[in-house]
Amino acid sequence: MRLRQATLSLGFCWMAFFPGAASPQMPSAPARLIVLSSPQGATILIDGQSTGQATPKTFVVAPRTYKVSLFGAGGNSACATPAVVTLASGQSKTVNCATNGWTIQ
Repeated sequence: MRLRQATLSLGFCWMAFFPGAASPQMPSAPARLIVLSSPQGATILIDGQSTGQATPKTFVVAPRTYKVSLFGAGGNSACATPAVVTLASGQSKTVNCATNGWTIQ
């Protein structure tokens, strides 16, 4: 009987200090990052790393903040500064580099 009470007490203490352990955590739904440019064909960098992909391109990514930049054919000097895009779980955003700079929708 004492062992059972001790086990129950320990279980309740565990749940009080670690409430997330008592309920299952659902993973975040992926997000979509769509990168466009005018003209098309610019090489896409995400967080300073080349993706090896050219515009237009859709990426399925983890929800978080990204810095998107372009270079090469189709690159535009109006988009010299990277676009900062924050994506939530399941969200989709389009980043477009046009002659007047970045637009994010």
